[in-house]
Amino acid sequence: MQRISGKSLLLIFILLQSLRLISQTQLPDVLSLDPSMLHRAKELISSGSRDVMPAYAALIKDADKDLLKGPYSVKDKTKTPPDGDKHNYFTLAVYWWPNPNTKDGLPYIYKDGVTNPDSKIGTDARELVQMCNSVFTLALAYYFSGEAKYAKHASELLKAWFIDSKTKMNPNLNYAQAIPGRNEGSPGGIIDSRNFINITEAAGLLEGSASWTESDHVQLQSWFKDYLKWLITSKNGEDESEAKNNHATFYCAQVVNFALFSGDRETASQYLEKAKELIASQIDPDGSQPYELKRTKSFSYSVFNLEAFYLLAEMGNKLNADLYNYQTDDGRSLHKALDYLAPYADPSKKWSGKEISGMEEFRTELGYLLLISSLRYPHGNYADTLMKDYPKEIQKKRSLLLYPIER
Repeated sequence: MQRISGKSLLLIFILLQSLRLISQTQLPDVLSLDPSMLHRAKELISSGSRDVMPAYAALIKDADKDLLKGPYSVKDKTKTPPDGDKHNYFTLAVYWWPNPNTKDGLPYIYKDGVTNPDSKIGTDARELVQMCNSVFTLALAYYFSGEAKYAKHASELLKAWFIDSKTKMNPNLNYAQAIPGRNEGSPGGIIDSRNFINITEAAGLLEGSASWTESDHVQLQSWFKDYLKWLITSKNGEDESEAKNNHATFYCAQVVNFALFSGDRETASQYLEKAKELIASQIDPDGSQPYELKRTKSFSYSVFNLEAFYLLAEMGNKLNADLYNYQTDDGRSLHKALDYLAPYADPSKKWSGKEISGMEEFRTELGYLLLISSLRYPHGNYADTLMKDYPKEIQKKRSLLLYPIER
């Protein structure tokens, strides 16, 4: 048996240390988040910084709860899609209700902003959101902590929904947000799969884990490649791309994200150009969003739509498409849209539009946009606004781990 010399052992030790340092400094392969910000948050956690530790503790608490949840599958629903195949995703449109003027309640009628609770029962609606949220939470916990248990469970959830032939979802939304008496699935149902952006980000955060292999990653990419094809070529997808409000923005964000994840940079670039058209058509020169202001939840949907634009802008940074500073000849821009909404971070300021659901949830989402804007528009006072209007609640917000503010 040949002995290894002391010099060889030293070289092996140096190599292993170098590989460890490389793995510690390697940026995560995320698409709609900033990898350098995630890496910085990881450094701050390692040093025990008070700027991020409350948020980190809250994340780990959530992740520990998610270890006990799932797996989730489209096969679990009690209602069956029109074609009888439970591998197909199936939901009912949330703002549509039984018709009081007909015996059978058909066709359903529309009540903007008023959720029909029956739309959530027996379909895939809740499980999709729960699965996506759990996978993202677990993947973040793994990335920041290095604890293998989080990656293991995240991988199990991913395989059940996207890879295992017995339980996986078919890559289409043909029967999403069906409207009884009107259709078997709506173009608007495609907005449900915006949650899949959490999945592509989670996959990037899990890379390098023993539980998430290269083969797993390739299979997930293949699923999203098939779903992207459906998204672009199906009748529902084509109709959704022509929507006039947040549906078109989230459609565009999904196409860009799934194209990047699938390795199709050409399609991603094409739809980032389309995003400029959406800025021109959806944002007025004063920063208001007229299609969202028509809604019964006008503040909520204004913030919601701007979230979709920010997803596009973050992904645009990957392809040198600067949507943050893009402006039409007559002054329409994301910056203007933010400034229109920013004053309403102050809970004492009254919103002039209609808002039937209350503002608190989307006021919190506005805080997330202000956090990103403090980095993307450094000459603004967005960090000051954030700390003034969210002084306590921000401490435990996960957003501080995605875009850390160092005080």
